[in-house]
Amino acid sequence: MKRLFLLAALAAACDKKEEKPAPAADGPAKVKVRHILIGWSGAPRSQSTRSFAEAEKKAKDLLERAKNGDDFEHMMKKESEDPGGGTYTMVNRGQTAAPGEQTRDGMVKGFGDAAFRMKVGEIVLVPYDPQSSPFGWHIISRLE
Repeated sequence: MKRLFLLAALAAACDKKEEKPAPAADGPAKVKVRHILIGWSGAPRSQSTRSFAEAEKKAKDLLERAKNGDDFEHMMKKESEDPGGGTYTMVNRGQTAAPGEQTRDGMVKGFGDAAFRMKVGEIVLVPYDPQSSPFGWHIISRLE
């Protein structure tokens, strides 16, 4: 009897179709963003000679310019210290990243969390924080 039950359970498991994991409750399955990173002379990986205060002011100024319609792509290419180019497609927790995509948790926490909370077309500033945004200030524009 025990053997029959195990065979039935095994057969039922084999009949199940492979299902994709559901998107995380904290955002969509996938987002595409552009990003400007502003660091300062003491930030990890930064080549900048700016002071902390100068970097903070620059980030806030760039945010205002972006919100007022300045060309984000141009500012990203001219001003960002992001070594990855600045445009990212990211998948949320529970999703599998395709080649060229990043995982939410593969980015710094402040950046990943903000990107998945934003609406398409929105521009936000993620401030420096030693734990969640250690490389500086992130100005993020959500594309998709």
